Amino acid sequence: MRRLLANFGWLSGEMLARLFAGLAVMTLVARALGPAGFGAYSWAIGLAVLVLPLARFGMEPVVMRRIAAAPDKGRSILRAAMGVTVPAMLLAAVVGAALFAMRTPPEGVTATIVAIALVAVLVSPGESFATAVKAREQVGRFAAMRIAVIVAIAAVTAWAAIEAPSLEAMVALRSAEAVLAAVAGIAAWLMLSPIMPASRPQPDARALSREGFPLMIATLCMAGVMRVDQLMLGWMVGEAELGQYGLAARLAELAWFVPVVLQATLTSATVRNHADPAIDFETFSQRVLDIFALAAWPVVAVTALGCALLLVPVFGAVYAPALAMVLTLSAATPLYFLYFAFGTLLTVRGLVWQSAGAAALAAAVNIALNAVLIPLWGWAGAAIATWFAFLFATIVAAMLFPETRAWTARLVRALDPVSASRRLWALYGAQLREALS
Repeated sequence: MRRLLANFGWLSGEMLARLFAGLAVMTLVARALGPAGFGAYSWAIGLAVLVLPLARFGMEPVVMRRIAAAPDKGRSILRAAMGVTVPAMLLAAVVGAALFAMRTPPEGVTATIVAIALVAVLVSPGESFATAVKAREQVGRFAAMRIAVIVAIAAVTAWAAIEAPSLEAMVALRSAEAVLAAVAGIAAWLMLSPIMPASRPQPDARALSREGFPLMIATLCMAGVMRVDQLMLGWMVGEAELGQYGLAARLAELAWFVPVVLQATLTSATVRNHADPAIDFETFSQRVLDIFALAAWPVVAVTALGCALLLVPVFGAVYAPALAMVLTLSAATPLYFLYFAFGTLLTVRGLVWQSAGAAALAAAVNIALNAVLIPLWGWAGAAIATWFAFLFATIVAAMLFPETRAWTARLVRALDPVSASRRLWALYGAQLREALS
């Protein structure tokens, strides 16, 4: 419990630094560029985010699980992971360029801006090193380096937004943060892991690619759920509405780092409990679902209250329509958190194709609803499509797959914050008091 709390604290510290720095930077950038410019900025960044899962090729969960199970093989596992992610990131960059060329982008988005945004895709293999550090539960120094990167880039971005605001500079600084974060991950691994000869037998890159392929499909489809609405809005509506929706999406997602932290914190323990025949893993899975879902409700409350009080005073009256957008998108937060828990359990149990199927179902529903609803209702259609996508990715998907049908009731129970709180307190209340004392 103490180790889990320490790791959660460090990772939360990194994400909180990203949250507050990102909020400050987003405020300055949105005010400096205006709704139309911020719409172009959101579209370019969203394009890079959309193809990023293809570049990573599902390696983070694979590396996490393999190193958690065999820490002494970390060097060989990472070497094999590089053999997968380096070709994948080149393919992802080509796909991103093709999406840009496919249709007329929003005004202001040029080939140069898209190329700068795609730099974040080209450095994505470095994330496997960061995942390896997390798998070995040695996140303190690594998180400190990441926090330093976040603060430094935020300071430079703030200066640029005030002194010399331009779309190219804002996108370049986002890519610079990705480059430095990748360097920090590699440095942390080299400092915290002893240099040892590669283990025998070594994992094959083809074996890792087969394992990561369904996970890549899952993360690529989910990235589509998160970003395709903005791409389609950019093609179908004006830049001003796209900018307002882009701001709303970022505000609604500001605290959506919490399930990422929970997943990084709990994956190793979930792997161990699944492998231990003395542990009732079905009961443990309810605890995991409860933790993720319960964490969503404070996020919804804080987001709604904070935006109601501060959105217009901070960003200006020109962004006032974004308030309704934020509130609508925030309704999907509990389902988004539950999707991370569901995906974690599927991956640990080896049901990776079911995870890919759930995400593919969500992406199909999202794209179909966006195509129908955006021409009718604009941003409201995109927000509604997002909500239904997460519903299909969790509860509906669990009902459809025979292996997960029994989990449907657990997913629904987890959405009740009162019963989830009672179950977790009955299990962990005494341990938590002891760890904090």
